[in-house]
Amino acid sequence: MHKLMIVDDEVIPATHLQELLVAMGYTVAAISSSGKEAIDTARQVKPDLLLMDIRFPGEEMDGIEAAEIIDQDLDIPVVFISGYTQEEIINRTRVSGAYGFLSKPISAEQIKPTIEIAIYKKEVDRKLRKAYDELDRRILERTAELTRTNHQLSIEIAERNRVNLQLEEKEKELEFKSLNLQETNAALKVLLKQRKEDRLQLEEKVIANVREFVLPYIERIKQTGLTETQATFIDIVETNLRDITAPFSPKLSPRYMTLTPNEIHVVNLVKQGKRTREIADLLDRTYGTVGSRRCHIRKKIGIKGKKANLRTQLLSYQ
Repeated sequence: MHKLMIVDDEVIPATHLQELLVAMGYTVAAISSSGKEAIDTARQVKPDLLLMDIRFPGEEMDGIEAAEIIDQDLDIPVVFISGYTQEEIINRTRVSGAYGFLSKPISAEQIKPTIEIAIYKKEVDRKLRKAYDELDRRILERTAELTRTNHQLSIEIAERNRVNLQLEEKEKELEFKSLNLQETNAALKVLLKQRKEDRLQLEEKVIANVREFVLPYIERIKQTGLTETQATFIDIVETNLRDITAPFSPKLSPRYMTLTPNEIHVVNLVKQGKRTREIADLLDRTYGTVGSRRCHIRKKIGIKGKKANLRTQLLSYQ
């Protein structure tokens, strides 16, 4: 059964109330005669409920003020008992958070349900407060967790933005390098083409010069009545010259060996389908000069005076 405490400055009503409560099966742990004394006693005996009178003549603290402290500090429910029924007092008890109000004289019929309801309400309040506290704790934990998660996400987003920025910079750098590489490749192609043309011209010039300015004189020397030893030396010289120019020879058809470098340029352009006027413009020569070289070419390849197309004939030698 529940343990109760009575606070009343009148001894006879307090004793009568004690007897009534004991008869109902309750335990009366203490009886106090003032609000201040009730607070000190309640701290010691820790009752389940206080039955508190409202007015204590001559005391600084009334029952309502004492009840507020007891409920707040000790978490003990208070039911007020009073012979005063003024509306002002009743309203104060409601504002103070009282768990019930009993008017003197107190009957057994009204006291038991009031006590049980007050204790039940207090238990419900405690459970609700505990639930709210637990909910608050979980909310705080969840808020802290979300705060940590948001902070981590902020760090990851910042890192991702930094990496993306670096990637964008690398892409721009690669685009710039790619553009430079394309320009370099284009320049290299031009240089390689020019080098190839220069090399071909040099090969053509070497072969042409050997054929035109060296070999004919060797032939003339052979016809001057050389001794056997001299003839041998001349043969060696001729063989060595041919060996030296042999790597260049595949570049030219044997038909072209007697052509000069300028005539070979004309041959190449004719093979490309260029007309005399076009060749003159490309080589920066006069129309008559190019026409004269075409005549020399026809003579050297053996088609002068024949109705043979020069380009067709040149292409047939490849």
